[in-house]
Amino acid sequence: MADGCVLMSLRTTSGIIGVDRASGAVKLHIPPSVVSHQHAPVALANGRILAFDNGNFREGAHVAFSRVVEIDPADNHIAWGYQDEMVNAFYTAFMGNAQRLHNGNTHITESATGRLFEVTPAGEVVWEYVLPWFAEYPDAAARRTGPGRLNSVFQTWRYQPEQLPWLHARRSA
Repeated sequence: MADGCVLMSLRTTSGIIGVDRASGAVKLHIPPSVVSHQHAPVALANGRILAFDNGNFREGAHVAFSRVVEIDPADNHIAWGYQDEMVNAFYTAFMGNAQRLHNGNTHITESATGRLFEVTPAGEVVWEYVLPWFAEYPDAAARRTGPGRLNSVFQTWRYQPEQLPWLHARRSA
């Protein structure tokens, strides 16, 4: 983060901390009342934190659901969020990622279902893609996460053409 803290996701205890890189002191704590088995916290340019909130064992919820949240670390208030209108239609029990894009939209990786999609600040889904390739995890330990053939994906990123000049040069040549 801009203040020298390193963000860490404490998934199994449902929390995000910011640890001062120089001293090792915990300077930030986002508690389980805000997030639930979350992944991939990232500091945004506006000082807030974007995280993929998986939703396992969410306090006060009668059904598990995932969401993406933008948290103000000054007061742990959720300043922005996306979740599906049908509560459990967007849910991935493990993994997941969110990326704020240059246009203000948010790119979301719903890992367990292989679904990639982008939402506007108003929560409108502007495109989505579901990975069509299914396979079993290669080792027995990983297969405990999900038996059978899955289309899971850990995380994905969207890039602008100027971020990949070697591809852009080929395309325009």
